[in-house]
Amino acid sequence: KEATSPRAIGMGTLLPLLLLLLCAQCAAMDFKGQLHCERTFQLVVLLSGAIGFVLGYLQQEFRSTFLCLALGGGLSAVVCLPDWPWWNLHPPNWLPSEEDDTEAEAEAEAEAVADSKPDKEKKKKKKAAKGD
Repeated sequence: KEATSPRAIGMGTLLPLLLLLLCAQCAAMDFKGQLHCERTFQLVVLLSGAIGFVLGYLQQEFRSTFLCLALGGGLSAVVCLPDWPWWNLHPPNWLPSEEDDTEAEAEAEAEAVADSKPDKEKKKKKKAAKGD
């Protein structure tokens, strides 16, 4: 029998759901955001590794070193893996694609052809009237 109470759900299920809700409005990371994110990740992991090494050395216990490094990795994952809005402060201004340009040119040509058709029809009618 599985309990369906809120306590039965557990933190393993709630944490990803919470992160998903928090990041629902996030935009894609820009290029400068990628650089800052990578540097932040490296800084957090290096600092936690250095702190863990010193702490483990002083306590003469590898477990302390490993726990500090694991906490630093977890913290950097929460900060750096989702596309948080602060990683998209400099969005790039993209040039219009060639497809957009060709579509605009095709529409302009179609309008020019549509504008010239009545002139051609008038000329044909005049020629037909002169021929009669």
